[in-house]
Amino acid sequence: MMRKYILTIIAVASVCACQSLLPEKVDIISLGIVPESITVPATAGEDGVRVIADRDYSTQILSGKEWLTPGLSRSDTLSFSFKANEGFRRSAVLNICADGREDRLLVRQEGPYRETLELSTHSVDAPAQGCSVKVRVFSNIPSDYLSVTASNDNVISKLRLTAYELFFDVLPTTNRDKRNYTVTVSYTDGWGEIIEDSVNILQEVYD
Repeated sequence: MMRKYILTIIAVASVCACQSLLPEKVDIISLGIVPESITVPATAGEDGVRVIADRDYSTQILSGKEWLTPGLSRSDTLSFSFKANEGFRRSAVLNICADGREDRLLVRQEGPYRETLELSTHSVDAPAQGCSVKVRVFSNIPSDYLSVTASNDNVISKLRLTAYELFFDVLPTTNRDKRNYTVTVSYTDGWGEIIEDSVNILQEVYD
């Protein structure tokens, strides 16, 4: 009788052990926006994208809420409306979320105007002893929004942009061959695309 009782305990323990080795049931979430981005016209209107979702989800405008408004959200479609754009191209980010899973959509809107950026000169011949350079910047973008970079900070000094005037110094060189350097003025537009123009500096050899 005792032996049968022991065997019963062993059998129950074996069943429990086998069950503990089984993988835990995981709730797999299906949630995603099919396109990564969509482009809409400058005029006011409505549009939408395909969504894959097996449950309800929440919608949030992360940026661009002043002109983009979420509309009807269903398991297969996410819609939104947008105001007319009377300026430069712009973009908004729309987020969907459910049970810790999320996805984002970039909404890019056309605009009637485009940013322009051009330098008054594109080449400078610098002597070996160095020189100071001033270049005029022509742009319909506020100058405070423009960025300036140099290809070699050890040679290009005092780089600055003030009221659409680009200033920098080319430092003296002891190189026995001519060297090329570049100074670039750039701007990232509302679609994340870079607009830029550059001036090339050719410095003479050291005698």
